[in-house]
Order: sequence, then C-alpha cells, then structure tokens
Amino acid sequence: MDLYNQYFLDHAKNPRNTKVLKHADFQANEVNTSCGDRVKVQFLIKGAKVQAISHQTDGCMVAKFSASVLSEKLVGKTVEEVQKMTPQDLTKLLGVELTMSRLKCAMLPLMAIQKALKI
Repeated sequence: MDLYNQYFLDHAKNPRNTKVLKHADFQANEVNTSCGDRVKVQFLIKGAKVQAISHQTDGCMVAKFSASVLSEKLVGKTVEEVQKMTPQDLTKLLGVELTMSRLKCAMLPLMAIQKALKI
C-alpha cells in the first residue's frame, strides 16, 4: 500500500485517541532528536490486556499516523504481545511501505508504548 493513501491521510490529519487519560496506569514520552518529533502515550490496562491507549503526538504525518493506528489496533492485545512487537510487525500492522528514515518516525510511538509497558 502506498504511504500517502486515503487511510494514511485520514489518520495523519485526524488522529484518533488524542484525549488525555486522566487515570492512566502507565505513560511514557519519546523524542526523535534528529527531527524533533515528540510523542506521549498513556494506557489503561485491565488484567494483562490493553484496554485503552491515548497519545499526544507533535511531529510529522508519519508519526501521527503511526500513533493513531497503534492507539486503535493495540487495544485488546496483551501487554506481552505489545512488548514483543518489532519494526516488521509495525510495518505489517500499518499496512504501508516505509523507507528507513520514515520507519524511524513510525517507530517513535511504538518505542514510547513499549517504554510505558516495561513493568
């Protein structure tokens, strides 16, 4: 799937799950020092599963797209499944082809999520 398709543009321009979770179980921040992208993620966990994810992303469209999609698609996954995600898993989940420089942007939200879930 091409990077700038309608699915990508919709998530990048109208990111989902951006409201702050007031009673988050976990949260973390990540910054891409090479480009300045920033992401903050928050979680609600019930049992060993992700119940809700919120993000506040200040960065490029790829970072926003990735954070938005992850905030939807990781709900219901176990903490262990999320912690074990690789760049290849992320690319498959996002459904787009990414260059190495764009993969770094897409990985930023996942890095924050995995950082938050280090229990």
